[in-house]
Amino acid sequence: MQPIFNAGRTRSQVRLAEAQTEEAALVYRQTVQQAFREVSDALVGYDRSRERRKTQEALVDAARDARRLADVRYQGGASSYLEVLDSDTRLFDAELQLVRARLSELAAFVEVYRALGVIFLRRSQPDRPRAFRVPWVPLFPIISVVLCVGLMSGLLVVTWMRFFGWLILGLVVYIFYSRHHSEFATPPQAAK
Repeated sequence: MQPIFNAGRTRSQVRLAEAQTEEAALVYRQTVQQAFREVSDALVGYDRSRERRKTQEALVDAARDARRLADVRYQGGASSYLEVLDSDTRLFDAELQLVRARLSELAAFVEVYRALGVIFLRRSQPDRPRAFRVPWVPLFPIISVVLCVGLMSGLLVVTWMRFFGWLILGLVVYIFYSRHHSEFATPPQAAK
């Protein structure tokens, strides 16, 4: 039997439940917006680092040409060896900056994967506690795979060789150590 008069307790409980629902929806929207922002920032960062690498490659080519011309001038007696050493220094600096640009590009590439990678974890362990669920699950993984293939198609052969080298090393470490010590190796605890 329900009491007829409860001093507005039922109405305030309804308002509280509605407020909690609205708060949860706002948190969800903010989380999804943050995820989209992270993916967008990662893609923009990758694009910028790729452009930086291309510019640096052109600079290295120009420095190589300058080094070759300095050597030709020295061999012909038109300049001193100091000019050759100076062009060597500039070439070395340009190559060092190119290595840094490539490293930056790879780091940005990894950031794109990190931003999109949560989808695969959520698919393999759907009961793991998390702040939000990815909407439109069949669509987002397909889009992310297409975007990643597009990003990967612009990488150099040397980058692919290094990638597979590090991949093999990572798999060896995972198989012999991490797989047995990882928190992902144990199933998630049921919520109490």
